[in-house]
Amino acid sequence: MTRFIAKRSKASGARRARPWLDQVLAELPVLEVVVCFGDLAANAWDAAQPQNRCRPGWAERAFAGAAPVVVACPHTTNRNIVGANKTRSIKDGLNPEDRIRRTLLAAAQRLGHSGS
Repeated sequence: MTRFIAKRSKASGARRARPWLDQVLAELPVLEVVVCFGDLAANAWDAAQPQNRCRPGWAERAFAGAAPVVVACPHTTNRNIVGANKTRSIKDGLNPEDRIRRTLLAAAQRLGHSGS
């Protein structure tokens, strides 16, 4: 039987990603901002760093607080950028592309870049 990655649970995906996340954290010991793209990345981070969980990067004050600030945004798949996923959320009126853009602009501002 063939299993596709999309059929696996989020928890198992986070477990499989853990060794690579640990390696990145070991090589980058001082972080100011971490942006997790997609649910798999956010779940892996939350499992590895439960004391500093991801928050939505497009939300107001998402980048407030002590470093490292850890935020999540939608994965940068073609579907989220130029594809059919342009439906705006009832909750905040944003589509995935808007959420990605707002997250990255806020990250740039946190790091002292103009973000324009």
